[in-house]
Amino acid sequence: MLLVQLENNIDAVGNIITLAHTLHKTVILNPAPYSPDIIPYLPKVDILTPNETEASLLANSEVTDINSATRAAKIILTLGVKNVLITLGSQGVLLAENGKFTHLPAIPAVVVDTTVAGDSFNGALAASLANGKDLLQAAHYAAAFASLAVEHEGAANMPSHQAALQRLAQQR
Repeated sequence: MLLVQLENNIDAVGNIITLAHTLHKTVILNPAPYSPDIIPYLPKVDILTPNETEASLLANSEVTDINSATRAAKIILTLGVKNVLITLGSQGVLLAENGKFTHLPAIPAVVVDTTVAGDSFNGALAASLANGKDLLQAAHYAAAFASLAVEHEGAANMPSHQAALQRLAQQR
């Protein structure tokens, strides 16, 4: 499995995506910060995880709610990516998988610092998938993990796996 974002050289990111795809590894791309230079690599991406802003730029269509996120996801899928998870902050997550669109409501959190929201979501998503969960289960877990992560200041204060499981259980 490869999890990558765009804070590095785009050519390097594209090359590692190509290599992982060639080796039949699951490729997860968080397109942050957004660059249109990543578009040619999207057919090699299994899971794309934009936030509202990145999804708006990819789809050339403003994302403000679940309906506009669904429209954007449909456009993004035409770029060749296999699955899309659009994170919508307090509105939750929209999952586009196998032609099906699922809205995962936000998990309530007492927000202190959103700096690590995207990174914690993506890391938890990849970890859950690596542990054998399907994409929907992994997305639920990632949302629970990220909801805990934003309740603390700074990137060094990540929640534990057990705390994320407890938060997830409380939501069911």
